Formats: sequence, C-alpha cells, structure tokens
Amino acid sequence: MKLLRYIAAGFINFFSITQPPPGSENRAAIYIALMLVAVLAFVITVIAIASHIFGK
Repeated sequence: MKLLRYIAAGFINFFSITQPPPGSENRAAIYIALMLVAVLAFVITVIAIASHIFGK
C-alpha cells in the first residue's frame, strides 16, 4: 500500500490536485490507481485493434 500511496502522491503533486484529507488517502490512492490502469488498458486495446486492422 505504501507504493500505491507514493504513486498517488506523485500523481497528485504533478497535476497540482488538492491533497486528500488524511482519512481518505487510501481511497484516493486506490481510485487514482484504478483510473491509471483503466487508461492503460484502453490505450493497449486501441493499439491492438489498430494493429489488427492496419497490420494486414
């Protein structure tokens, strides 16, 4: 969980997002991680579809 909170803190500081209250830091870290994974999955899916369509 420390690594996840570290990544979330870096993301929050990089994009100048308001820091979450101390009680909800874990929830914010999980939310940010899920959103980053979702974006990564979307990009991989688009690349896979594009390479399938244009690769032939």
